[in-house]
Amino acid sequence: MRVANVKGTKDIYGTASSLFKEIVDLAYHLSSIYGFETISTPIMEYKDLFINTLGNTSDIISKEVYALHDRNGEEIILRPEFTASIARSFVQHMQSLSLPRKLFSWGPLFRYERPQKGRMRQFHQLNYEAIGIQSTCYDVEIISLAESLLKNLNIQDFTLHINSLGNMHTRNQYIIALKSFLQPLQLDLSEDSQKRLKNNPLRILDSKDSRDIEILCQAPKISDFYDSESKMIFDSILQKLTGLNINFKINHNIVRGLDYYSHTVFEFTHDDLGAQSAILAGGRYHDLIANLGGPKIQSIGFAAGIERLLLLTENTQDNKYDVSVVFLDNITENMEYILTTIATLRNHNILVNCLFDKSFKQQMKSASSNSKVMVLIGPEEINCNSVSIKHLVEHQQDVVLLTDMVSYIIKILNYATK
Repeated sequence: MRVANVKGTKDIYGTASSLFKEIVDLAYHLSSIYGFETISTPIMEYKDLFINTLGNTSDIISKEVYALHDRNGEEIILRPEFTASIARSFVQHMQSLSLPRKLFSWGPLFRYERPQKGRMRQFHQLNYEAIGIQSTCYDVEIISLAESLLKNLNIQDFTLHINSLGNMHTRNQYIIALKSFLQPLQLDLSEDSQKRLKNNPLRILDSKDSRDIEILCQAPKISDFYDSESKMIFDSILQKLTGLNINFKINHNIVRGLDYYSHTVFEFTHDDLGAQSAILAGGRYHDLIANLGGPKIQSIGFAAGIERLLLLTENTQDNKYDVSVVFLDNITENMEYILTTIATLRNHNILVNCLFDKSFKQQMKSASSNSKVMVLIGPEEINCNSVSIKHLVEHQQDVVLLTDMVSYIIKILNYATK
């Protein structure tokens, strides 16, 4: 018996678990501010759903899905992404409701790919979809939401890359031109790109292989094929982003790996994630709902990888606890005083830690690295019905009566968050 997690999966515990919860809590908070309702879909879907939405030639379908047959012989897939499931749920349950429907979800996804930094076989995403939209203001709103998520997590030095795939006419014309350019160079492409050239040439633009990157420097740009509609939509979005002081970089090699995208596509990237630098990504899709039997309506959304956000927030996390209660070794017979002090703080929603089984020295070491405030209790404090409070940021210490302890600490915590 192997006592080990399956390759490509990871246990989330300790500090990572606390950070994970903070990320999800923030995502819920932002979803409310931006007017999203919460939706939860099953992790299992029929295989046909993803073939019809992602396309047979996408890497996800051709290489990465976890598929199984149930006892009735139905082919089931563990969901590799959210959008198809959200679209299916909309078509099945929500067509009669008013539009737009702004839907937030999060949870585990599954893809059989080579595990690497920030990329697992079971991973978690935050997902936002705005279904039944028209105005380019929704593109800007969804990008603004994505930026707010990163900024609220104190993630800095990220880059927004944006592109437009144009409408179907633009896309088809560009595919013809790209194929014409790449076919004479086919043998110089990477093995994966040689396969994609026949079935899904746009995916070659996503390649990280140095040979492909060098060739693509001379490839035609999709912007050269925009018709007036596609150009007008893209220019409108860029103008609105500029007006909101949202910095961006136009990157014509962003196509996203899924077949249902049209017009706006975008990624937020960070150099600390290495070659797979995308933190979150998304775009518009105009035909997905109709392809599932619903009305022909436009939508836009994005997904953010929680494990990737964790990698970028581990070094920016504030102190783990608001308060650490530390007591001298010689007062263990007065544990009721200590427990009452802790209970009083927690009753006021103050996050408290106390290491009951550790020595005074060990408690001090933990408190210094994990808390904003230290509450010290010794014989003198107990005799005076007080505590000593040390502000670990300002290195200031005062003796405070128990009756004044909560208000004193709240004042320090409010100062520390400014």
